[in-house]
Amino acid sequence: MISNNVRVSTRITGEDSFFCVETVVNGQEMDCPINVIAIKEGEIIAWQVKKLVDSVYKKAYRDGYGMCQAVIRDAIGLKK
Repeated sequence: MISNNVRVSTRITGEDSFFCVETVVNGQEMDCPINVIAIKEGEIIAWQVKKLVDSVYKKAYRDGYGMCQAVIRDAIGLKK
């Protein structure tokens, strides 16, 4: 069941001079790694990505939940 509680994790992968930040949301790996030049850069970006994904997920969840409730109210003829 999807809920407002999101689990976001990031990890830095790679070797030599090719690194990327990967993001996992509620156990699902996202197919959009971010290329970085160095591990230190990856650590900074990973933290920012984690905060952004957490915020966007929660807003989308609330918007979707609210819209779902509005559709149900309309379908059964209730006024707001």
